[in-house]
Amino acid sequence: FLRHPELLDSLVRADLVQIVRGRDDMARELAVRMTAAPDLEAALDTLRRFRHEEFLRIGVHDIEGSLALEEVGRQLTALAEVCLESALALARREVLDRAGLPPALPAGGLAVLGMGKLGSAELSYASDLDLIFIYDPGGPEWWAGRAVPHEVFTRIAQRAISALQTPTREGIAYRIDTRLRPSGNQGPLVSSLEAFAAYHRESARLWERQALVKARVLLAPTALAATLGEIVTRFVYGRGLTAEEAAEIARVRERIERERGGGAGDTVHIKTGRGGLVDVEFLVQTLQLRHGHGH
Repeated sequence: FLRHPELLDSLVRADLVQIVRGRDDMARELAVRMTAAPDLEAALDTLRRFRHEEFLRIGVHDIEGSLALEEVGRQLTALAEVCLESALALARREVLDRAGLPPALPAGGLAVLGMGKLGSAELSYASDLDLIFIYDPGGPEWWAGRAVPHEVFTRIAQRAISALQTPTREGIAYRIDTRLRPSGNQGPLVSSLEAFAAYHRESARLWERQALVKARVLLAPTALAATLGEIVTRFVYGRGLTAEEAAEIARVRERIERERGGGAGDTVHIKTGRGGLVDVEFLVQTLQLRHGHGH
């Protein structure tokens, strides 16, 4: 409000207020605004301002009690997906143009996998966006003599992340967390589809299987989205859960409580303490892993 007092107008005029906005509606408005931006700096500010305005709209209706808790999460998630899609389009154009490549990627393309609260469509106001980037280079003939696919897709992912979290005059749009990717911070930012499948077939750990319970393909060409969805489903639900694995999940939960639950005392740690939200999530995810392959 201090930076943009004119926003008050959109909150007090009934003809400008929408309690619930669809994802497509938000995407159309943001696309029109981004097209009107004269340069990259203006485009980044436009993206951030749109995000802030929508946050304000959702927040005011949340405070007023006009939005149910679940709808707040869905609205915040739809907004994040729209901003992510816009940032990715911006990054793709910039990288392909600088590399002297055609404006459209070959068959295959880049997929963005949403994890955590983004994947389960229950974002809160302070949520980071947990992302994994996977690419399918398509036919090698498209790349011959032009560029190395892994380098191009890595640059696109890096530019998209920068477009969302680099501070400008309008602040940031979102903080991005990519630590859930294969091999975590030690692994490459972007994985090929083949490498992603091989990692989860041969090397992935139990906590990664548990994390992928919430995975959702956010952006990808249709064929790549279908293939990636099959890989994730097969890894997560291809079998049940052994007693040893259930015990390991319990040990991880106990460690989280010891390290981040606040210890003894009168303070209630609603997320990480005993009986907190993490307990609920771990219980549900354990049941999903144990019985999901039969259902």
